[in-house]
Amino acid sequence: MINKKFVIIGAGACGISLSYFLKKKGVSKMMVFEKDLIGSGSTGKCAGIVSIQLWNEIDIKLARRSLEIFEEISRKFPYFKINKKGLITIARKEKSKKYIEKIRELLKEGKINFEIFENKKIKEKFPFIKDYKNAILLKTFSDLYVDSGMFLYILYSYLKKENVEFRLLREVENFKISGNEIKGVWVKGVYYPGDVFILCSGVWSKKILEKFDINIPILPYRTQAGILRKKGELNIPIIHDVDKKIYIRNETNDRFLVGDGTEYEESPLIYNEMADGKFVYEVLPKVSEILEDFEDAEYMGGWAGLCDATPDRHPILGKINEFENLYIISGFNGFGFMRIPAIAENFSLYLLENKMEIDLSPYFFDRFKDKLIDKFEIRDGFLLTD
Repeated sequence: MINKKFVIIGAGACGISLSYFLKKKGVSKMMVFEKDLIGSGSTGKCAGIVSIQLWNEIDIKLARRSLEIFEEISRKFPYFKINKKGLITIARKEKSKKYIEKIRELLKEGKINFEIFENKKIKEKFPFIKDYKNAILLKTFSDLYVDSGMFLYILYSYLKKENVEFRLLREVENFKISGNEIKGVWVKGVYYPGDVFILCSGVWSKKILEKFDINIPILPYRTQAGILRKKGELNIPIIHDVDKKIYIRNETNDRFLVGDGTEYEESPLIYNEMADGKFVYEVLPKVSEILEDFEDAEYMGGWAGLCDATPDRHPILGKINEFENLYIISGFNGFGFMRIPAIAENFSLYLLENKMEIDLSPYFFDRFKDKLIDKFEIRDGFLLTD
Protein backbone atom coordinates (compact mmCIF):
# COMPACT_ATOMS: atom_id res chain seq x y z
CA MET A 1 0.00 0.00 0.00
CA ILE A 2 2.84 2.41 0.82
CA ASN A 3 4.03 2.38 -2.80
CA LYS A 4 0.66 3.30 -4.24
CA LYS A 5 -0.25 6.80 -5.39
CA PHE A 6 -2.63 8.61 -3.04
CA VAL A 7 -4.95 11.29 -4.39
CA ILE A 8 -6.44 13.57 -1.71
CA ILE A 9 -9.28 15.89 -2.65
CA GLY A 10 -9.36 18.90 -0.34
CA ALA A 11 -6.56 20.87 1.33
CA GLY A 12 -8.15 22.06 4.55
CA ALA A 13 -7.16 20.74 7.97
CA CYS A 14 -8.35 17.26 7.03
CA GLY A 15 -6.53 16.90 3.70
CA ILE A 16 -3.36 18.59 4.92
CA SER A 17 -3.24 16.53 8.15
CA LEU A 18 -3.82 13.26 6.30
CA SER A 19 -1.07 14.16 3.82
CA TYR A 20 1.27 14.93 6.72
CA PHE A 21 0.74 11.58 8.42
CA LEU A 22 0.88 9.58 5.20
CA LYS A 23 4.20 11.29 4.47
CA LYS A 24 5.48 10.53 7.98
CA LYS A 25 4.61 6.88 7.41
CA GLY A 26 6.65 6.72 4.20
CA VAL A 27 4.20 7.38 1.38
CA SER A 28 6.20 8.91 -1.47
CA LYS A 29 3.56 9.36 -4.18
CA MET A 30 0.84 11.78 -3.22
CA MET A 31 -1.19 14.48 -4.96
CA VAL A 32 -3.53 16.95 -3.27
CA PHE A 33 -6.25 18.83 -5.16
CA GLU A 34 -7.91 21.96 -3.81
CA LYS A 35 -10.56 23.89 -5.70
CA ASP A 36 -9.55 27.17 -4.03
CA LEU A 37 -6.48 28.21 -2.04
CA ILE A 38 -5.01 26.83 1.17
CA GLY A 39 -7.13 28.06 4.08
CA SER A 40 -9.95 29.45 1.95
CA GLY A 41 -12.55 27.04 3.32
CA SER A 42 -13.89 26.19 6.76
CA THR A 43 -10.49 25.64 8.40
CA GLY A 44 -9.29 29.15 7.66
CA LYS A 45 -12.44 30.56 9.26
CA CYS A 46 -12.57 28.41 12.39
CA ALA A 47 -11.59 29.49 15.90
CA GLY A 48 -8.77 26.96 16.18
CA ILE A 49 -10.01 25.73 19.58
CA VAL A 50 -8.97 22.26 20.74
CA SER A 51 -10.88 21.06 23.81
CA ILE A 52 -11.01 17.84 25.78
CA GLN A 53 -14.54 18.69 26.97
CA LEU A 54 -16.47 16.43 24.63
CA TRP A 55 -19.35 14.10 25.28
CA ASN A 56 -18.30 10.60 24.30
CA GLU A 57 -15.28 8.42 24.90
CA ILE A 58 -14.06 8.29 21.30
CA ASP A 59 -14.12 12.05 20.83
CA ILE A 60 -12.32 12.63 24.13
CA LYS A 61 -9.59 10.20 23.03
CA LEU A 62 -9.34 11.96 19.68
CA ALA A 63 -9.19 15.44 21.23
CA ARG A 64 -6.62 14.27 23.77
CA ARG A 65 -4.38 12.89 21.04
CA SER A 66 -4.92 16.00 18.89
CA LEU A 67 -3.72 18.17 21.78
CA GLU A 68 -0.53 16.10 21.85
CA ILE A 69 -0.12 16.38 18.08
CA PHE A 70 -0.45 20.17 18.12
CA GLU A 71 2.21 20.33 20.82
CA GLU A 72 4.46 17.98 18.82
CA ILE A 73 4.07 20.18 15.74
CA SER A 74 4.87 23.31 17.77
CA ARG A 75 8.12 21.68 18.89
CA LYS A 76 8.99 20.59 15.35
CA PHE A 77 8.14 24.00 13.88
CA PRO A 78 8.98 26.58 16.60
CA TYR A 79 7.25 29.45 14.76
CA PHE A 80 3.93 27.61 15.14
CA LYS A 81 2.56 28.87 18.45
CA ILE A 82 0.00 27.19 20.67
CA ASN A 83 -1.99 29.06 23.31
CA LYS A 84 -2.54 26.62 26.15
CA LYS A 85 -4.99 28.45 28.41
CA GLY A 86 -7.45 25.76 29.35
CA LEU A 87 -11.19 25.95 28.82
CA ILE A 88 -14.04 26.81 31.15
CA THR A 89 -17.60 25.74 30.42
CA ILE A 90 -20.32 27.54 32.33
CA ALA A 91 -23.95 26.41 32.71
CA ARG A 92 -26.94 27.78 34.60
CA LYS A 93 -29.99 25.86 33.38
CA GLU A 94 -30.68 22.43 34.86
CA LYS A 95 -30.42 20.69 31.49
CA SER A 96 -27.02 22.28 30.88
CA LYS A 97 -25.83 21.40 34.37
CA LYS A 98 -26.64 17.76 33.65
CA TYR A 99 -24.29 18.01 30.69
CA ILE A 100 -21.53 19.25 33.00
CA GLU A 101 -22.13 16.23 35.22
CA LYS A 102 -21.87 13.90 32.24
CA ILE A 103 -18.60 15.47 31.11
CA ARG A 104 -17.25 15.29 34.65
CA GLU A 105 -17.85 11.53 34.74
CA LEU A 106 -16.19 11.02 31.37
CA LEU A 107 -13.18 13.08 32.45
CA LYS A 108 -12.93 11.01 35.64
CA GLU A 109 -12.99 7.80 33.63
CA GLY A 110 -10.26 9.15 31.37
CA LYS A 111 -8.18 10.32 34.36
CA ILE A 112 -8.18 13.88 33.00
CA ASN A 113 -7.58 16.74 35.44
CA PHE A 114 -10.45 19.17 35.95
CA GLU A 115 -11.99 21.45 38.56
CA ILE A 116 -15.61 22.31 39.35
CA PHE A 117 -16.75 25.68 40.73
CA GLU A 118 -20.19 26.86 41.76
CA ASN A 119 -21.84 30.23 42.50
CA LYS A 120 -19.56 32.56 44.51
CA LYS A 121 -16.57 30.26 44.06
CA ILE A 122 -16.76 31.05 40.35
CA LYS A 123 -16.41 34.78 41.02
CA GLU A 124 -13.54 34.23 43.45
CA LYS A 125 -11.56 32.17 40.95
CA PHE A 126 -12.62 33.95 37.77
CA PRO A 127 -13.38 37.60 38.66
CA PHE A 128 -14.01 38.48 35.01
CA ILE A 129 -17.15 36.26 34.97
CA LYS A 130 -20.22 38.44 35.41
CA ASP A 131 -23.18 36.06 35.41
CA TYR A 132 -22.25 33.43 38.01
CA LYS A 133 -25.38 33.09 40.18
CA ASN A 134 -26.87 29.58 40.22
CA ALA A 135 -24.11 28.53 37.82
CA ILE A 136 -21.72 25.62 37.66
CA LEU A 137 -18.35 25.92 35.92
CA LEU A 138 -16.08 23.14 34.68
CA LYS A 139 -12.42 23.90 33.95
CA THR A 140 -9.94 21.67 32.12
CA PHE A 141 -6.29 22.62 31.80
CA SER A 142 -4.88 21.10 28.61
CA ASP A 143 -7.22 22.85 26.16
CA LEU A 144 -5.63 25.27 23.73
CA TYR A 145 -6.16 27.32 20.60
CA VAL A 146 -4.00 28.00 17.57
CA ASP A 147 -4.07 30.08 14.43
CA SER A 148 -5.73 27.59 12.09
CA GLY A 149 -4.42 29.36 9.00
CA MET A 150 -0.85 29.16 10.30
CA PHE A 151 -1.35 25.46 11.03
CA LEU A 152 -2.27 24.87 7.39
CA TYR A 153 0.55 27.03 6.05
CA ILE A 154 3.24 25.33 8.15
CA LEU A 155 2.24 21.80 7.15
CA TYR A 156 1.68 22.84 3.53
CA SER A 157 5.18 24.36 3.36
CA TYR A 158 6.70 21.25 4.93
CA LEU A 159 4.87 18.92 2.55
CA LYS A 160 5.93 21.00 -0.47
CA LYS A 161 9.58 20.62 0.60
CA GLU A 162 8.95 16.89 0.91
CA ASN A 163 7.82 16.85 -2.75
CA VAL A 164 4.11 16.31 -2.15
CA GLU A 165 2.33 17.60 -5.25
CA PHE A 166 -0.35 20.23 -4.71
CA ARG A 167 -2.77 21.40 -7.37
CA LEU A 168 -4.46 24.55 -6.06
CA LEU A 169 -7.37 26.25 -7.82
CA ARG A 170 -8.03 22.88 -9.40
CA GLU A 171 -11.51 21.44 -8.87
CA VAL A 172 -11.93 17.73 -9.62
CA GLU A 173 -14.42 17.60 -12.47
CA ASN A 174 -14.81 13.89 -13.09
CA PHE A 175 -13.46 10.43 -12.38
CA LYS A 176 -12.30 7.59 -14.59
CA ILE A 177 -13.91 4.35 -13.44
CA SER A 178 -13.16 0.74 -14.31
CA GLY A 179 -15.49 -1.74 -12.68
CA ASN A 180 -15.54 -0.97 -8.96
CA GLU A 181 -12.29 1.00 -8.95
CA ILE A 182 -11.41 4.65 -9.49
CA LYS A 183 -8.51 4.92 -11.93
CA GLY A 184 -7.99 8.67 -11.98
CA VAL A 185 -9.47 12.16 -11.97
CA TRP A 186 -10.04 14.80 -14.62
CA VAL A 187 -9.14 18.38 -13.69
CA LYS A 188 -9.37 21.22 -16.23
CA GLY A 189 -9.10 18.73 -19.07
CA VAL A 190 -6.01 17.03 -17.65
CA TYR A 191 -6.08 13.41 -16.48
CA TYR A 192 -4.32 12.42 -13.26
CA PRO A 193 -4.09 8.69 -12.46
CA GLY A 194 -3.99 7.32 -8.93
CA ASP A 195 -4.44 4.21 -6.80
CA VAL A 196 -6.17 5.41 -3.61
CA PHE A 197 -8.61 8.35 -3.48
CA ILE A 198 -9.70 10.13 -0.30
CA LEU A 199 -12.39 12.82 -0.12
CA CYS A 200 -11.40 15.44 2.46
CA SER A 201 -13.60 18.12 0.96
CA GLY A 202 -16.05 18.90 3.75
CA VAL A 203 -19.46 20.06 2.55
CA TRP A 204 -18.36 19.55 -1.05
CA SER A 205 -17.99 15.78 -0.52
CA LYS A 206 -21.73 15.36 -1.02
CA LYS A 207 -21.60 17.13 -4.39
CA ILE A 208 -18.64 15.02 -5.51
CA LEU A 209 -20.33 11.73 -4.59
CA GLU A 210 -23.48 12.75 -6.41
CA LYS A 211 -21.46 12.21 -9.59
CA PHE A 212 -21.71 8.49 -8.75
CA ASP A 213 -25.37 8.69 -7.63
CA ILE A 214 -24.16 8.06 -4.08
CA ASN A 215 -26.09 9.89 -1.37
CA ILE A 216 -24.36 10.75 1.89
CA PRO A 217 -26.33 12.34 4.75
CA ILE A 218 -24.45 15.64 4.97
CA LEU A 219 -26.07 19.07 5.06
CA PRO A 220 -24.12 22.35 4.93
CA TYR A 221 -24.99 24.97 7.50
CA ARG A 222 -23.65 28.43 8.20
CA THR A 223 -21.93 29.62 11.39
CA GLN A 224 -20.57 33.06 12.25
CA ALA A 225 -17.82 34.62 14.33
CA GLY A 226 -16.48 38.10 14.98
CA ILE A 227 -13.83 40.12 16.78
CA LEU A 228 -14.56 42.43 19.73
CA ARG A 229 -12.15 44.99 21.17
CA LYS A 230 -12.44 46.24 24.75
CA LYS A 231 -10.75 49.04 26.64
CA GLY A 232 -7.89 47.62 28.65
CA GLU A 233 -6.32 44.20 28.51
CA LEU A 234 -7.82 40.93 29.74
CA ASN A 235 -6.20 37.52 29.57
CA ILE A 236 -8.78 34.72 29.88
CA PRO A 237 -9.08 30.98 29.34
CA ILE A 238 -11.25 29.81 26.47
CA ILE A 239 -14.87 30.25 27.55
CA HIS A 240 -17.87 28.22 26.43
CA ASP A 241 -21.23 29.43 27.73
CA VAL A 242 -23.66 26.57 27.20
CA ASP A 243 -26.89 28.48 27.76
CA LYS A 244 -25.97 31.54 25.72
CA LYS A 245 -24.50 29.30 23.00
CA ILE A 246 -21.33 31.26 22.54
CA TYR A 247 -17.58 30.76 22.83
CA ILE A 248 -14.95 33.40 23.55
CA ARG A 249 -11.17 33.39 23.37
CA ASN A 250 -8.39 35.95 23.27
CA GLU A 251 -7.20 37.07 19.86
CA THR A 252 -4.82 39.57 21.44
CA ASN A 253 -4.84 40.94 24.99
CA ASP A 254 -7.59 43.44 24.12
CA ARG A 255 -9.30 41.65 21.24
CA PHE A 256 -11.54 38.63 21.51
CA LEU A 257 -12.79 36.11 19.00
CA VAL A 258 -16.45 35.34 19.66
CA GLY A 259 -18.46 32.77 17.78
CA ASP A 260 -21.15 30.17 17.21
CA GLY A 261 -23.72 32.16 15.31
CA THR A 262 -25.18 28.86 14.09
CA GLU A 263 -28.05 28.76 11.61
CA TYR A 264 -30.31 25.72 11.86
CA GLU A 265 -31.22 25.37 8.22
CA GLU A 266 -29.47 23.99 5.18
CA SER A 267 -27.22 26.53 3.47
CA PRO A 268 -26.40 26.73 -0.22
CA LEU A 269 -22.74 26.05 -1.03
CA ILE A 270 -22.49 29.59 -2.37
CA TYR A 271 -23.32 31.67 0.70
CA ASN A 272 -22.87 35.04 2.41
CA GLU A 273 -19.35 34.95 3.89
CA MET A 274 -19.88 38.06 6.03
CA ALA A 275 -21.51 38.07 9.46
CA ASP A 276 -25.12 39.16 9.16
CA GLY A 277 -26.97 41.90 11.04
CA LYS A 278 -28.63 39.59 13.55
CA PHE A 279 -25.30 38.15 14.71
CA VAL A 280 -23.68 41.59 14.85
CA TYR A 281 -26.61 42.97 16.84
CA GLU A 282 -26.71 40.11 19.36
CA VAL A 283 -23.07 39.19 19.97
CA LEU A 284 -21.94 42.16 22.07
CA PRO A 285 -24.93 42.08 24.48
CA LYS A 286 -24.37 38.34 24.97
CA VAL A 287 -20.71 38.81 25.82
CA SER A 288 -21.56 41.73 28.11
CA GLU A 289 -23.85 39.42 30.08
CA ILE A 290 -21.03 36.88 30.52
CA LEU A 291 -17.96 39.08 31.11
CA GLU A 292 -17.31 42.19 33.18
CA ASP A 293 -16.47 45.53 31.54
CA PHE A 294 -17.59 44.70 28.00
CA GLU A 295 -20.39 47.25 27.78
CA ASP A 296 -18.16 49.68 25.88
CA ALA A 297 -16.47 47.07 23.68
CA GLU A 298 -16.37 47.62 19.92
CA TYR A 299 -17.39 45.22 17.20
CA MET A 300 -14.42 45.08 14.80
CA GLY A 301 -15.82 42.82 12.10
CA GLY A 302 -16.98 39.29 11.45
CA TRP A 303 -17.25 36.45 8.97
CA ALA A 304 -19.16 33.27 8.23
CA GLY A 305 -18.18 29.76 7.22
CA LEU A 306 -19.85 26.50 6.30
CA CYS A 307 -19.94 23.43 8.52
CA ASP A 308 -21.18 19.97 7.56
CA ALA A 309 -23.94 18.38 9.65
CA THR A 310 -24.73 14.66 9.89
CA PRO A 311 -27.88 13.04 11.36
CA ASP A 312 -26.12 11.77 14.51
CA ARG A 313 -23.54 14.62 14.70
CA HIS A 314 -20.69 12.12 14.25
CA PRO A 315 -18.19 12.25 11.37
CA ILE A 316 -18.50 10.13 8.26
CA LEU A 317 -15.31 8.17 7.67
CA GLY A 318 -14.11 5.07 5.87
CA LYS A 319 -14.56 3.34 2.55
CA ILE A 320 -17.27 4.21 0.07
CA ASN A 321 -18.68 0.72 -0.40
CA GLU A 322 -19.38 1.09 -4.12
CA PHE A 323 -15.63 1.33 -4.84
CA GLU A 324 -12.58 -0.58 -3.68
CA ASN A 325 -10.31 2.47 -3.47
CA LEU A 326 -12.47 5.47 -2.59
CA TYR A 327 -12.59 6.79 0.99
CA ILE A 328 -14.10 9.75 2.83
CA ILE A 329 -13.30 11.86 5.90
CA SER A 330 -16.07 14.40 6.40
CA GLY A 331 -19.09 15.46 8.46
CA PHE A 332 -17.49 17.16 11.47
CA ASN A 333 -20.49 19.23 12.61
CA GLY A 334 -18.51 22.38 13.40
CA PHE A 335 -15.89 20.96 15.75
CA GLY A 336 -13.64 19.03 13.41
CA PHE A 337 -10.45 21.01 13.98
CA MET A 338 -10.06 19.66 17.52
CA ARG A 339 -10.29 16.03 16.34
CA ILE A 340 -8.90 16.06 12.81
CA PRO A 341 -5.17 15.59 13.59
CA ALA A 342 -5.88 12.41 15.58
CA ILE A 343 -8.40 11.18 13.01
CA ALA A 344 -5.88 11.78 10.21
CA GLU A 345 -3.16 9.94 12.12
CA ASN A 346 -5.41 6.93 12.71
CA PHE A 347 -6.87 7.00 9.21
CA SER A 348 -3.38 6.87 7.71
CA LEU A 349 -2.75 3.71 9.76
CA TYR A 350 -6.07 2.31 8.57
CA LEU A 351 -5.17 2.97 4.92
CA LEU A 352 -1.64 1.62 5.12
CA GLU A 353 -1.87 -1.19 7.68
CA ASN A 354 -5.60 -1.79 8.18
CA LYS A 355 -5.33 -0.98 11.90
CA MET A 356 -6.09 1.94 14.23
CA GLU A 357 -4.80 3.01 17.63
CA ILE A 358 -8.12 4.76 18.30
CA ASP A 359 -11.02 2.79 16.88
CA LEU A 360 -12.82 4.94 14.31
CA SER A 361 -15.15 2.21 13.07
CA PRO A 362 -18.25 3.60 14.90
CA TYR A 363 -17.93 6.60 12.57
CA PHE A 364 -17.63 4.57 9.37
CA PHE A 365 -19.95 5.45 6.50
CA ASP A 366 -21.50 1.98 6.43
CA ARG A 367 -23.54 2.81 9.56
CA PHE A 368 -25.89 4.51 7.09
CA LYS A 369 -25.95 1.51 4.75
CA ASP A 370 -29.36 0.99 3.14
CA LYS A 371 -30.65 4.18 4.77
CA LEU A 372 -31.81 7.00 2.50
CA ILE A 373 -31.57 10.17 4.59
CA ASP A 374 -32.12 13.34 2.60
CA LYS A 375 -33.34 15.65 5.35
CA PHE A 376 -32.69 15.79 9.07
CA GLU A 377 -32.55 18.32 11.87
CA ILE A 378 -29.40 20.44 11.99
CA ARG A 379 -28.29 20.83 15.60
CA ASP A 380 -25.44 22.66 17.27
CA GLY A 381 -22.18 20.92 16.47
CA PHE A 382 -20.58 21.77 19.80
CA LEU A 383 -23.76 20.76 21.60
CA LEU A 384 -23.27 19.04 24.84
CA THR A 385 -25.48 15.99 24.60
CA ASP A 386 -25.49 12.99 22.29
